[in-house]
Amino acid sequence: MSIRIRFVLFALLALLSTCAFCQRPGVPGLKLVGKDYTNVIPATDRNWFYLDSNGDPLSTGGGQYPAVELLPGRAYEVTNIVDLKSSSFDIDLTFENQASIAFAGTLVPMSAKLVIAPGNEVPLTISGGGAFSMGISPATGGTSVTISGLPASVAKGELVIEFEVHGNTGIQVAGQSYSMSYATNASWATLYVVDSTPKGLQAVPWTDLLFYACKWASTKSGNVDVATAVTRGLYWSTYFAYNIGSDITSQYVIFPSRIFKLKDMLVDWHQPGATSANCVDVSFCTELLCKALGIDASCQRIYEIDEEDFITNPFCPIGSDATNVATYRNTIFSFHQQARVETNVFDAAIGLEFDLSGAVFKNAPANWDVFEYWQKFGVSNHPVLGLTYRKALPTDLPMAGWGFTPDPNYGPSTVNNIGYHTTLTGIN
Repeated sequence: MSIRIRFVLFALLALLSTCAFCQRPGVPGLKLVGKDYTNVIPATDRNWFYLDSNGDPLSTGGGQYPAVELLPGRAYEVTNIVDLKSSSFDIDLTFENQASIAFAGTLVPMSAKLVIAPGNEVPLTISGGGAFSMGISPATGGTSVTISGLPASVAKGELVIEFEVHGNTGIQVAGQSYSMSYATNASWATLYVVDSTPKGLQAVPWTDLLFYACKWASTKSGNVDVATAVTRGLYWSTYFAYNIGSDITSQYVIFPSRIFKLKDMLVDWHQPGATSANCVDVSFCTELLCKALGIDASCQRIYEIDEEDFITNPFCPIGSDATNVATYRNTIFSFHQQARVETNVFDAAIGLEFDLSGAVFKNAPANWDVFEYWQKFGVSNHPVLGLTYRKALPTDLPMAGWGFTPDPNYGPSTVNNIGYHTTLTGIN
């Protein structure tokens, strides 16, 4: 006779390691005690970065999630998984026999999906499984399943898997039906789907950074579309407020070592209100968000060619309401730093009222040619577009709070520029 045990593994339900299948007397019970996701991207977060594979402290950082997500006898489970778009991964499943009767059976895959949000589900394919067996309690055994058909774009969601295990022990009463179920409380797994292999300082991506990157770039694919979504997502978020007009010191970059305080930033983002930042912080943050998604981004600083101050066209700083024209002001910069993807500019620190065609824009520049982004002449009804108005003059008057009013006796003029590549050396 056969036992039929039905497993429903729902991503919003619980750790199966904490409970066994409910059973009637004489029916062997199985407990899921091991999960090992293979063919996925190694990852970490702001806490595991400072832990070794045993969960012990690492003073220098560099730690990542344990290779086996749920290990028999271990008190915790890793529930964040990272993989590439349009790919597949395997899950090795280990069960413990909690009965005094040997078990032999077969795991039959049923269904799988990625729940992006209520009502927004992506069907996945589950395959594999097959026969497995184990001796009497506390023997273990298992098999593996393959999850394929991941979205062809950036995504984040909860993994939902359903399968059945059919076992044969020869002790049931003929015709007897056994209903097996369990109750749990934690997530099966949160799956982060990235555009390409993570790069640079995010080669082992931080999932608490991917939480934001995947949210902003959801459904996007390819360097330009993903980087644009990240840039605009960051600009319109409430996490940064440009500290222009006050202390313009970088808040998250340690100089001269150029180490980005990523953990501090993510902790601050979990607090109410925007945190102070400048263009250095915002551009390096944009770079790290892109690299976590597999986009090869970098940063450059643009100066006036003789490194003199220049006055900008009106812009709305990150953290202000770009839909309100009153938030746009000219100001004076000695340099400005932006992220670059495929040599073009992605600047989440500022919003410009007009795009390079002269149309009303009120948004962050993304995928703009660097030379036109810096300064563009020749568009009807617009003396000059882009970031730069002209060189700064002593007669440009400061405004209350922040910004400058350009001396009206001197209109826009050509300003030559020079750019320097700037690189982070690490994160902490």
